[in-house]
Amino acid sequence: MPKFNFNLQKLLDYKDILLKEEISKIQQLNTQIEDCQEKISGINNRMNALGQAIETKGRDTLQIEVLIGYKRYINDLNGLKSSFTKQKNNMELILDKTRNKAISLQKEHKTIDLLKEKKFYEFKKEQEYQEQSLLDDLVCMRRTI
Repeated sequence: MPKFNFNLQKLLDYKDILLKEEISKIQQLNTQIEDCQEKISGINNRMNALGQAIETKGRDTLQIEVLIGYKRYINDLNGLKSSFTKQKNNMELILDKTRNKAISLQKEHKTIDLLKEKKFYEFKKEQEYQEQSLLDDLVCMRRTI
């Protein structure tokens, strides 16, 4: 009996590998975005704590050097926050592109898989037809003998 051979099986396997790679990239980007978000919220917490410390001590009782130091520290924190925000936004853009690529790969994979199922159905149909014709030939031969 002939064996079912799908000509595009290697392409299907290749698309499957690419899809798995894109999914792993998406997972890595999600963890990196979460890390950036945690760093941004940590910076916000430090800035809030610093603002509360200044308010509780009162501006009048703090020395000017301490206030200048606080201001510089807040400016540094704002710079860090903006750099992490830019980094997060860039990663989100890359994530969107990767998701779109993964979706298109998934559609291609699904299309090739449907083609494979259709070819298999046709193969089975042809196989059944050949078996039926072989059985008919055998029955006819037996009657003639």
